[in-house]
Amino acid sequence: MDVCTNCGRARGSQAKDSSCVCIPAAMWKLPQMVAAVERLDIVAIIRVLRSHLLTRHLSQSALARLTGTSQATISMWESGKRSPDRRRAILVLQELGTPGAAGERSWRLPDEAPSEPSEGLAQALRVVITAPVPIDVQVSSHTDEGPLTTASFLVQGEHPRLVVTPSSSWGITTSPSGVTTAWVALENPKPPPPLR
Repeated sequence: MDVCTNCGRARGSQAKDSSCVCIPAAMWKLPQMVAAVERLDIVAIIRVLRSHLLTRHLSQSALARLTGTSQATISMWESGKRSPDRRRAILVLQELGTPGAAGERSWRLPDEAPSEPSEGLAQALRVVITAPVPIDVQVSSHTDEGPLTTASFLVQGEHPRLVVTPSSSWGITTSPSGVTTAWVALENPKPPPPLR
């Protein structure tokens, strides 16, 4: 279950009295929000959330709780003085509950999403990593050691890093207590050709 970090209620719950209403699902269907999500434009998303009739009740402090940042950061984003990098933008989208960011679905950049699910993905092995600190996710086809085939998990410095290929299926969530869980699907290798 995905819990809103602002109100503490379940996102997407069927029970009206215990369901999060901080950012209604209808907000993510607005053309300006769809376009902003596709561009990873967190500045535009924050501005829409702060001005739209359905969400203008959200203060900068509430948005800070929702995104795991500070009120000052939200202020800088809303004013356009700063914007998050690509990695942080993905995490912010996940924290805001952007469709596909939580639960069983993984939110991916449009240009990185495969056009069709890989054959056998449902049967693929998933590797799950849980850490008490943020896990950085990097999409790349190479690591310092050479070409990357599926995924690599590195611990250097303060934050662990999961490196995945552009065709990998992966996801990441952060609980209200700050525990981060990342997963990556390891696709089944193709069987060797039959012997003749």
